[in-house]
Amino acid sequence: MRTFNIAIIVLGTLLFFALGGLLLSTALSENAGTLAAKIWQQYQAALGAGAGAKAAVALTGALMMILAISTVVGNIQNRRYERTVVFHNPHGEVMIALGALEDLGKVVKSEIPGLKDIKLRVAARRKGLQVTARVSLWSDANLPKTTELVQESVRHYLQEIVGQDQEIRPRVVVGKVAFRGPDDENPDSDFRPRRRVRPPV
Repeated sequence: MRTFNIAIIVLGTLLFFALGGLLLSTALSENAGTLAAKIWQQYQAALGAGAGAKAAVALTGALMMILAISTVVGNIQNRRYERTVVFHNPHGEVMIALGALEDLGKVVKSEIPGLKDIKLRVAARRKGLQVTARVSLWSDANLPKTTELVQESVRHYLQEIVGQDQEIRPRVVVGKVAFRGPDDENPDSDFRPRRRVRPPV
């Protein structure tokens, strides 16, 4: 589908470029306008030559319309496929929206000291899940250790949902390092994931 989309994009670009060049040239040059008028007259003459020419032009137009519609439908279906994860359990099929998996970033953020913010982007590919974590770190965080903990945590939570057989190798993009002031959250020195303490009953 990707190769087909590239071909359609190239073809559409060439057609729009040619149409734009034709409009520009006819607006700036009388000779170009005259030439375009002659070409249009020849086209009309070819259509009037017989039913075969009209049928060929009509068939070409219909094929182009079908191609355009199939491109839109195919991309919509492909987009839906990429935004859901499907797996099977003994009771039937389960579909998980990738938006729900991306929300796990909130859980990861609460567990890793030194992590100021995280936004997950999850895409379903034929070879598995492609995960990108764009993070903001505090300035006093150990960057290699914190990013490693982010990868481990993201992979752990995703594999708990989609299964251990899924090979998930999160890519971490550090987009910002923020200065931690005295009024901000105090860091944990050993950078270990925090455990939630249950309130006494």
